[in-house]
Amino acid sequence: MYEEQLACVICQTSRKHRNHSFVPADEAAHDTRVDPKAALKILKEKLQDFKQAKETCDQEIQHIITQAKHAEKQIKKHCETLHQFLRNEEATRIAISP
Repeated sequence: MYEEQLACVICQTSRKHRNHSFVPADEAAHDTRVDPKAALKILKEKLQDFKQAKETCDQEIQHIITQAKHAEKQIKKHCETLHQFLRNEEATRIAISP
């Protein structure tokens, strides 16, 4: 079991840690060392992916806004048509009333 913790020589030789594996600190450091150029390349790729995703989201937002404005215009048009119909009906009823 590799716990990735430093251990002194006493702990390393104790029965409590008998089933643990140990490596010198310089070897462990070498094994976990990260190549900064490779890490930077990965981060740049992720940044590009995030920029593309943001652009896609921005385009979708604009599309939704355009659809909402169109829907609002259609609703207003239908409401005005309905209001005009009701005004005409009201006028007809008033004209027929004795």
